[in-house]
Amino acid sequence: MRAAWPIVRARRGYALLLVLVFMGASSLMLAGVMQWISSRARMTARQQAFQRAAAAAESALHKVLASMGADFNAEDEAKVFSQVGQYARLVPTKQEHPEWERISFFDLEGKADRVSVSRVETWRYGPLRQRYQGVNGYYALYRLAAGAQMEAMPGTTVGAMVQYEVQLAEIPVFYYQFFSAMDLEFTPGSSMTFAGRIHANGNLYAYPDGASLTFRGDVSAGGRILSEPNPEDPVTRAGGTVSFRAKADENARHLKLPLEVAQQPSTLRALIEPPPKNEKPTSPLGRQRFYNKADLLITLNSAGFSATSGQYNNFTRSLPRSLITNFVSTNVFFDKRESRQVRVVDLDVARFSSYALLLRLYLGREARTVYVVNELPAAPQTMNAVRLINGEVLPSGGLTVASPQPVYIRGHFNAPETFRGTTNTTQCLPAAIVADAVTVLSSSWNDQNSQAPVTSRRAGATTVNAAIITGIVPTGGGFYSGGAENYLRLLEDWRNITLTFNGSMAVFYPSMVANSPWGALDDVYYPPRRQFSPDGNYKDAAKLPAGTPMLRTVILADYRLLPVPEAAKK
Repeated sequence: MRAAWPIVRARRGYALLLVLVFMGASSLMLAGVMQWISSRARMTARQQAFQRAAAAAESALHKVLASMGADFNAEDEAKVFSQVGQYARLVPTKQEHPEWERISFFDLEGKADRVSVSRVETWRYGPLRQRYQGVNGYYALYRLAAGAQMEAMPGTTVGAMVQYEVQLAEIPVFYYQFFSAMDLEFTPGSSMTFAGRIHANGNLYAYPDGASLTFRGDVSAGGRILSEPNPEDPVTRAGGTVSFRAKADENARHLKLPLEVAQQPSTLRALIEPPPKNEKPTSPLGRQRFYNKADLLITLNSAGFSATSGQYNNFTRSLPRSLITNFVSTNVFFDKRESRQVRVVDLDVARFSSYALLLRLYLGREARTVYVVNELPAAPQTMNAVRLINGEVLPSGGLTVASPQPVYIRGHFNAPETFRGTTNTTQCLPAAIVADAVTVLSSSWNDQNSQAPVTSRRAGATTVNAAIITGIVPTGGGFYSGGAENYLRLLEDWRNITLTFNGSMAVFYPSMVANSPWGALDDVYYPPRRQFSPDGNYKDAAKLPAGTPMLRTVILADYRLLPVPEAAKK
């Protein structure tokens, strides 16, 4: 028994050694785990601090962008460039939020409380760097960079540097085949295909009546894109197939005119109205009025015709009535949709063109934009309007006609004979019509038949190549707007007859003069074979119609993270 004792003691010592070894290993493992946990915690803290620093740097850039965008919309890009030094000081402050007290900001050179702002491309016309391919516009490219840093943990500071490239851009509204500041509706009763870009600041409803509706170009809407009717549309339809062959984006950026007033349809009507006496022509709204863009102003009132030069020389040159009456006259016919006699100023485009040189001598410039006001005294069951006749060929510089009243087009417009009925616009000139409403009277229209039943008002094939800004009677109150396919109003029997339209149609405001709803009366028209196409000329700045409105937007063209400058590191 005595001999066994040393063996027992040895075993106990061995066990104790094993315990100590295991405890040592466990301690080492625990230390490693604790070190790993600590390292991971530091990495997590650094990563979180980096994300917060990057977000803070972006906040600084967005503060700059907000100020640049406001100046761009209120005035122009030149104003933005003049303010570059001011934007560089627009870093977030603790007065705006206590969180910013814990963060320091710096620019590309490491200068504290500064943002780097520089213009890298001056104002020009060219491709815009957005998600929609092939969009051209005027733009200047700015590069903005901001850094921010903060303490991730005691003794450890983490920073981030963010750079934006931004285009301050103007998109010609006529780049879009259809543009609407309101809801936009497509409900054709026969199959239609739209090849151009389409945008609505509101909702877009696509619900054909027993037909197919195909969008080959990009479609965007500030609201929803819905393959269903407007909930206020009272018309029952069979439905059809809707196909989007390119991008179809909901909740897209609203495209707006550079105005200081709210961009509501009722206020946007100012585009076609004469200005109030106390409004400056150089104000944001004043610059958008076609009245102020005009080279020639023609007025008809109870005293007869009068005409002056435009705002460009403060309306100082009066033109002889004997000259004006060579290409303007008066006429009367009946509009079945309005159920009213229409008293029109007829502008004979061919005769106007023949007097172009003489007009230039009086005006001191080419008369490319003409603003016509029909101020005949109001009479029961009548409506004042303007009509364009003999407009097959335009003056060499093109022609924009604007009026606060409805405008009627009689016969082919800006359509040389060789290419009528086709999409070929190579021989066409820049043309725009801007009005309360736009109605096409076909090549077969006869004023004497204007009150006859629709079957006696048989249309002839007609081609119109122009950019149109028109009002509509929006859906509501038990009536439908007629949809985009009826933006061009009709008053004839067009069955089996083709209406060819190459151009752009834009709606900013409701019609206030020609305000009878679509479908309110019978015997108005039968729909044509509609051949509607965009005009590729409008992608070329030199071929845009005079006075084309520009939609302003700010495009984030590039985003990247940059190294934090050494001068900024603590």
